[in-house]
Amino acid sequence: MRDLPATRRSARRTINPHPTPFWVELLESRQLLTAAPTLSVTPKVVTATEGQTTNSVIASFTCTNTTLPASSFYADVDWGNGSHSPPGTIVAVGGGKFNVTAAHRYNAHGQYALEVFIHIKNGFATTAHSTARVSDAALSVLGTKFTLNGGQANPVVVATFTDPFPDSPGATAQIDWGDGSAKSAGTISPITGSPGQFRVGGAHIYLSTAAFPVTVTIANHGQNFSAKSTATVQKVLTDLAVVPGDSVSVDSAKPGDAYIIPISVLNNGQFTLSSISLVDTLPPSLLNVTFKPDSGTYNSTTHIWSGFTLAPGADIGMNVGGTIDPAATADLVNTAVVAPLGGIVDTNLANNTTTRTIKLPATPTTDLTISVGDSAGSGAGAGKSVVPGTQHTYTITVSNDGPADVVGAKVADMLPAGIASDSWTAVATGTSGAKFTDSGTGDINESVDLPSGATITYTVMADIAADATSKLDDTATVTAPNTVIDTDPSNNSSTESLSLTPLADLSVTNMVNNNSPGYGQQVSFTQVVKNDGPSDAVNVRLVNEFFVGGLIYVSSVPSQGTYDSALGVWTIGNMASGVSATLDVVATARGTQTEKATGSTDTTDPTSSNNSASASVTVPIPP
Repeated sequence: MRDLPATRRSARRTINPHPTPFWVELLESRQLLTAAPTLSVTPKVVTATEGQTTNSVIASFTCTNTTLPASSFYADVDWGNGSHSPPGTIVAVGGGKFNVTAAHRYNAHGQYALEVFIHIKNGFATTAHSTARVSDAALSVLGTKFTLNGGQANPVVVATFTDPFPDSPGATAQIDWGDGSAKSAGTISPITGSPGQFRVGGAHIYLSTAAFPVTVTIANHGQNFSAKSTATVQKVLTDLAVVPGDSVSVDSAKPGDAYIIPISVLNNGQFTLSSISLVDTLPPSLLNVTFKPDSGTYNSTTHIWSGFTLAPGADIGMNVGGTIDPAATADLVNTAVVAPLGGIVDTNLANNTTTRTIKLPATPTTDLTISVGDSAGSGAGAGKSVVPGTQHTYTITVSNDGPADVVGAKVADMLPAGIASDSWTAVATGTSGAKFTDSGTGDINESVDLPSGATITYTVMADIAADATSKLDDTATVTAPNTVIDTDPSNNSSTESLSLTPLADLSVTNMVNNNSPGYGQQVSFTQVVKNDGPSDAVNVRLVNEFFVGGLIYVSSVPSQGTYDSALGVWTIGNMASGVSATLDVVATARGTQTEKATGSTDTTDPTSSNNSASASVTVPIPP
């Protein structure tokens, strides 16, 4: 507290807003000179909010002359912001104590040096130095709901706020995106045409679809104001691209070569990936395939490649290796398709597929032929007749008419069911270098090498089953390997058809145990029918002549079939080649007689002269 110089008191007096009559001033001047009062002032700290009028006690003082009323004083205020109005109001508290009150509005926050000048009218004056602390006006913040796609840092407005008294450096914003990621600074920009209104923007990459709670915090001169919002993520977007790892889409190789297909996947998206789907459609001719990624692991069953870190703009590679089938003839085509996982949407499917063609050398051509004929020179399909139970010899001729040599051609002759057994031999003629099996039994089914101009001839000795009845079709084939193209497949198969003519030579024997029996004595006849083949005999029968003379039938025992004693017919049935059947007949002798037995069959009998046999008995005439 200090007294003001006279010049300043005089200056203050000239601006006194409360003029008094001269005689009063004279009286007061005398009193002052007489009493010489003094003032003791106490400054008060003023707190206010910008834009709001505050009415408070800005200072208090005590006068040593406790009889002076409040009207004896007046106060002038310097608010520290260039304003000297309004003046203070003096309010008596009692006992010579007074308060100075005043109302004022600050339009900017901050701390102001406040001076209160207290005057005794026509007397002394003093000054109270204090501080006005003006806080920033509260902001009105409103969160803004927004919808966006994840996987991309698209700018969005997350909130708006109103600042009635904006100033520099102004407010700052921080955004909690609600997905557990780190908070980020927001960008504050004024709303055009709306003074004091601002928007808060930001950009964030969401990695899943959901509704996320967003919190925006505005920091303004030591005060924080928050608002909540919601971010709805519809889908997560990225862009994966797959390309040949060495920028080669067409290459060449040979059958049997080991081959590696490099594949590279590029992340054109805006966020890091740790797993993708890679479906590689492998050519069937690539054998023993392996997958070797640069990083992570690849499951060829689920097609999931995981365990790596693929940052935006980075790529990752994989080598698909294998061996080209030695028998491959067609070009190999490998197609790889990449895709994101977990519901992430790829925005550009045009770059998700890569195709690599592995061209193989041109396949050589030749003409393989085969024919089947019998040993007598009859060609395929000649319709030769054979007899069941005999051996049939025929040839199979395999030739390479060129121009290419052939390694690994397959020759097959699968014997028909009517062949009981066989054996075969083979020889080569023409160009040397043929490889084959020179002899064997059973079916012919082997791999052979045939240089151009070479021929292999198989001679087959086939035993026709004695019971064979249907036509025999014997088909032989030759098949070129995949490494050669056969220009004329129509001559790769040949069939010989054999018709069957069964022949069964029956022979009959007839014996009696007693050629000269007594009258009424029993005799036994033993009759044997044999099939001397070569084929089985069908429906064999034997007819006896027991009842034409002196023999009376008693009994019979056939080894097979049935005997009709009334008709004298023995029905034997079918007889395999080389098989015999026996009939024992007992009769009573009543007279001399020759008994004749005749055999027959439905099968052609080439020799009928041995189909009958006789046995005679001579019986004496009784007295």
